[in-house]
Amino acid sequence: MEDRGKVFDFGNFCGKHLNFRVDPCTARDETWSRRFAVAVHRNSEKRVRMGRAIDPAEALTRELGERVMANIQIREALRGEGEARLAELILYISQKCVNDPKFGATKLNKILYFADFMAYGTYGRPITGVPYCHREMGPAPQRLRLVRRYLEANRALIVQKKPLREGREQHRTIALRNPDLRDFPPDDIAMVDGMIKFFWDLDAEDSSELSHQMVGWNVTEMNEVIPYRSIFFSDPPLTVQEEEYAQTLVKRGLERGLPVG
Repeated sequence: MEDRGKVFDFGNFCGKHLNFRVDPCTARDETWSRRFAVAVHRNSEKRVRMGRAIDPAEALTRELGERVMANIQIREALRGEGEARLAELILYISQKCVNDPKFGATKLNKILYFADFMAYGTYGRPITGVPYCHREMGPAPQRLRLVRRYLEANRALIVQKKPLREGREQHRTIALRNPDLRDFPPDDIAMVDGMIKFFWDLDAEDSSELSHQMVGWNVTEMNEVIPYRSIFFSDPPLTVQEEEYAQTLVKRGLERGLPVG
């Protein structure tokens, strides 16, 4: 019987046998790398929870597994031109807000959201075009965390955690390189600068509350994508004339015996 590949036995390293048959033709396949990394990581965590010491060989294997997972995350981080533009905007906004003591993750999300959606409403096109989702603290780019990890892995960004009152934390993004703005029209940068100026005196709570007034956030559920066209809709309070007209319609309905309410 032809031996199509070697059997790698990581039992001594990981506390149990992790036998993967690797075909020479697919030895570099990402799926196998992912399976190996996940298995090593899970077994190492299991041994730590059980109070077992991890020998140097096992520690090395765990580190290699984590590196494989990190490389997979980096390769998958950016999807298309939109996320590449989002990455550069994160660096740009972080750089411009370095002296803003109220700048953190929530405020970053709101600047990105309003800049993208206001650009769509003004110019008919967004700046990045990435999808934004309904989050508890307001709209946020759907894959923001992965894009941020990509920047961190490439030593372009760090996240500084600063303790706040009531046990909360401020996550400040610090740019470690200048953003690449060559593909951004002046109108896009002007829109972002306008949003930075607008939010400068607002803290995370104020920024979040403002975004909660947007129709797009109000008509979507948790984690649902917010359509860009929602920027064209508003929900202002009724005027005195509108309230009077509504009361007139209700009165007419009651006079005709129609169900109201």
